Amino acid sequence: MVLIGEGSKEAGDHIEELTLRYVTNGHPPVHRMSAGSAELAKLSLNLFITLKISFANFVGDLADSAEAARKRAAASDVVRDDKRKRIDKMHIARAIGADSRVGLKCLLPGYGFGGPCFQRDGRALASFAQQVSSLACPLESEIAEAPSKANAGHARFQAQRLIAEADAALRRRDLRGATATKSVTIVFDDVTFKPRCAVPIVLESQKLVVAKLVRSLSDHRVVIRSDRADVLDAVRRDFGTLFTYWNGEEGGGELVEPEGDGTAYIFADDVLLPEEEGGQKVRVPNNTKLHAVASSGDLPDASTVHHGAITESEKRGEEYTSLRTAFN
Repeated sequence: MVLIGEGSKEAGDHIEELTLRYVTNGHPPVHRMSAGSAELAKLSLNLFITLKISFANFVGDLADSAEAARKRAAASDVVRDDKRKRIDKMHIARAIGADSRVGLKCLLPGYGFGGPCFQRDGRALASFAQQVSSLACPLESEIAEAPSKANAGHARFQAQRLIAEADAALRRRDLRGATATKSVTIVFDDVTFKPRCAVPIVLESQKLVVAKLVRSLSDHRVVIRSDRADVLDAVRRDFGTLFTYWNGEEGGGELVEPEGDGTAYIFADDVLLPEEEGGQKVRVPNNTKLHAVASSGDLPDASTVHHGAITESEKRGEEYTSLRTAFN
């Protein structure tokens, strides 16, 4: 969609012609209106998208919690592991999105919304609502503030899931009854504000929000892994020594790894992202775009923990596959 706020028909004609000259993705609809209407439309559109993302993540978190409760209450392992009884957040999302009044776009449970625009536009819309409100007709702006609050709560939920998985790894014992894991490292990949961003923008990156919460709520070590030095530099500028950094770029900095045995590695995406029907994790879902994935995984279990020495290829993220599967 092309949104044009025009002061005159002549100016609008010129902007439309100039814009469509460089459009490369077909023939988008053009909406022309006053500058004030265009600004309000743009802010409101972003608010609606963040409301939908926040809703999808809330339903996903609710489904994961319900599934965990179901497993805890199961009378046997057979009942616990029965996939027919699973409360699956992706099945729920598909059913909701199949209603034409809702649609499947931006309905993927995953990380929250990030980047410089969404949070800013929500605040701007709430502020504008307060400015134009009057005593005669007071205007409530809570709906414009709700997505940011929900996004923060979702990030905390995800951080606590990672901490719970790491704590469980520390409690596991080997066949002799000895503690098998001495320490846990949680690894975050692709930490720009949207997946595989061409520029090193980490502002409001939800992966970094979750990573920071993990560090503030636990003693577990957090690694930021990237094959791009510019991304790691951007994270270092904002977070300093809060994290450990693994640079997988050829000729890049040294990879830091604790010495000795007994270290378990948890990859955040393995725990927090959905997976394909066959169990393969989807590496790059983007909740602000039009792509989504096939099905979700369960709450964290032992399969998400990597024990012992981590390979060089794992440090560089080479053993993971990036998939894009459209809902429709």
